[in-house]
Amino acid sequence: MMLVIASRTIFLVIALLHTASGYSAAPVGSTSSTDRRAFVSTAAVSTAAALWCATPQQAQAIVIKVTPIAHTFTTSNGATVKPLRENDATRFLTNAKVVFMLEGSDGAANEDLASVVLEMTTKRKADQGAGVTPGKIHVACMSKELLKSAETLGLQSEAVKEVSPSSISGLATKIPPGDTLIVGPMRSGGTGADGKLIAETAQALGVAVGGAREGGVLSILLDGPRADVVLEENGYPISTILWYNV
Repeated sequence: MMLVIASRTIFLVIALLHTASGYSAAPVGSTSSTDRRAFVSTAAVSTAAALWCATPQQAQAIVIKVTPIAHTFTTSNGATVKPLRENDATRFLTNAKVVFMLEGSDGAANEDLASVVLEMTTKRKADQGAGVTPGKIHVACMSKELLKSAETLGLQSEAVKEVSPSSISGLATKIPPGDTLIVGPMRSGGTGADGKLIAETAQALGVAVGGAREGGVLSILLDGPRADVVLEENGYPISTILWYNV
């Protein structure tokens, strides 16, 4: 993993701290005063710190190895990515109040994958079992393909054209406790934009983000990038579930 930081900012911070410490480009053999060496300018250090914090920090980027066996993953707070079984991935989805289906690279392929995930999640919810919240699946469809799949599965569904925290939270408040609203599939806007949508929807509903607690809001990224995967951006973590085509 690597942390990419603006080199210009590093140079400026170092320069400010160097100046603040009292060292300057004095002629060889000259002697700086004790005061200048001993004391650091509070103003200069504060400015350096402010510049550092204000610079957008690009988060850790990793490579995810996808195989026919390992193609579903769970993430934790934008810090780790671990493989898990499809059955466990769908369990995360059944326990959420709202699930956003986000498309990665190929929209057409992701529509097929979205239908597969919807079918598996619906079956997992109906079969219940350990760790599954009893209830039903509802779908706010953004594609004809998923709407058709929802109708075939006998799910309560409706077509939506635009998605916002207020519109989705409004739909979610209408479904009974324990039920899950699946939204999408919609194009991913990147880790930061996706995370902001998830966080604001959760805030509107007064629930948690992610799959750690029952009744939260999370997202599943369908066939997203495999190289240079940004785990966190602008303070927002990547999707809770990563599911790849194989």
